[in-house]
Amino acid sequence: GGIAITEVCVELVAVDGGGWQSFVAGALTTTANIGGLASGREYRVRDSYGSDLGPGRASEELRVLVR
Repeated sequence: GGIAITEVCVELVAVDGGGWQSFVAGALTTTANIGGLASGREYRVRDSYGSDLGPGRASEELRVLVR
């Protein structure tokens, strides 16, 4: 039951400043590579899912350190 997910959105921002970057993929996407991240820099990351009714609420943020 329920409404089908039509897209996945991942957003990230560097902990030390900058604007949020958004990456959107189809609902069947299971992996992705996001380029341009700086080694040794920490990012805040959140995700959300969309349907024909519009975007859903974003998840709680995770902090990710790029190696």
